[in-house]
Amino acid sequence: MVFLAPPMQVPMRDPEAVEAFVEETAEKYRRYLNPSLANLLKFMGFGTVPDSARGVTLTDVGGEEWLDFLGGLGVFSLGHSHPRVVAAVREQLEKLPLTIPIFLNRRQADLAELLAEVLPAGCNTASSAPAARKQSKAR
Repeated sequence: MVFLAPPMQVPMRDPEAVEAFVEETAEKYRRYLNPSLANLLKFMGFGTVPDSARGVTLTDVGGEEWLDFLGGLGVFSLGHSHPRVVAAVREQLEKLPLTIPIFLNRRQADLAELLAEVLPAGCNTASSAPAARKQSKAR
């Protein structure tokens, strides 16, 4: 069975429709994801639903633009939808979208090698990371 979410009808120009959509989304968070997160985000002033993002600009379902200075998860420090990141993701999805951990993954191994070259001494594998943190705290 394949689940496809219904397409969002965005951006919305009617402020009441936007508020209803945001509240429906928050209620789904409360019921199915994290009951406190929706309330916390709204309290912090992030009570909206993004529709699209490009560079440092996010556009919400009401058409409001937000500047994202947080950097967020990994590649977002390069900007949302950075062309090189999108191209790399597209290439990987077309070639080998998902792998299971019982196979060796060359790209993952290559990335780990590159990270080991820039990380502190003694932190060259995922299993040695906690030990390296202890060493750096001891200094």
